Amino acid sequence: TTNTTDELKLPKLNLATVASANLTFDVAYALKASGNESDILEVLASKNCEETYEVVGTFTANDLITASPINAEFTPSTTDWQTKTVNLNNYVGAQNVFIKFKQTRKQGNNLFLDNLNITGPTVGIDEPKPMANTLSLYPNPAQGQLNLAIRSNNTEQATITVYNNMG
Repeated sequence: TTNTTDELKLPKLNLATVASANLTFDVAYALKASGNESDILEVLASKNCEETYEVVGTFTANDLITASPINAEFTPSTTDWQTKTVNLNNYVGAQNVFIKFKQTRKQGNNLFLDNLNITGPTVGIDEPKPMANTLSLYPNPAQGQLNLAIRSNNTEQATITVYNNMG
């Protein structure tokens, strides 16, 4: 039916620790007949708990059509896919980002999405420095063999006694 909509929502994203972000996805779409009006595919984003969404990408006609018109139900072949990219830099730094795809039906055929990815370099985080004077016993619980790892700045000889829960 013309002007009906379908939506696909992605799980919540945390973009607080990235320097930049892009959404990439593959799309396959065909019209039913030449000259028909193309469906509209919008990518929307929200950073206020889905109270409002902003359009961050719109694809119609030549931006959306990846295959020749087919009156039968369209099923894409491997050559019918195109990769699209949407910039999400306006959402970098936000912890609760919601993305959704919205298709407005016109006179098109089936629309397929695949390989949805959020890409971009991550902000570097320093590795934690090991604490001085630490002792680790593993695995826990142990069965037959137990490993002991000691990290210490102390170079003096020490005696270590390990007991089980029975003493």
